[in-house]
Amino acid sequence: MQETILDLEHLCHVSGGDEVFADELLAEFCEVTAESLADLAGAIEFGRAPEVMSKAHSIKGSAQTIGAAIIGDIASTIESSARLGDLAGAHDSFSRLSAAFKEFERITSERRARNVA
Repeated sequence: MQETILDLEHLCHVSGGDEVFADELLAEFCEVTAESLADLAGAIEFGRAPEVMSKAHSIKGSAQTIGAAIIGDIASTIESSARLGDLAGAHDSFSRLSAAFKEFERITSERRARNVA
C-alpha cells in the first residue's frame, strides 16, 4: 500500500534525491495537513462551502506536490463538490480523507524512523 499512498519516485524527484530534504517535506506536509484537516472538518460541520473549497484545494495542491496522490484525489473531490455548493457527501469524503492521511502519517513515520536508524 505504500506505493499507492506515497509515490516515492515522485518524492525523490521533488526532493532532488536528498533523503533528509524529503523527510523534511513529509514532516512539514503532515504538520500543515493535520491543521488543515481540523479546519476543513469545522467548515464541513458548519456548511461553509467556500471555506471547504479553499481548504480542500490547499490540501490537494500540497498532496500532489509531494506525491500523495490518493490524498490529493479525495481533496479534489471535496473541492469540486464545494465549488458547486454541494456538501452532501462531504462527511463521507472527509472520513476517507482522514483515513488516507492517517495511513500516510504511519508510512512516513516508519520511513523517517528507518532513515534515522
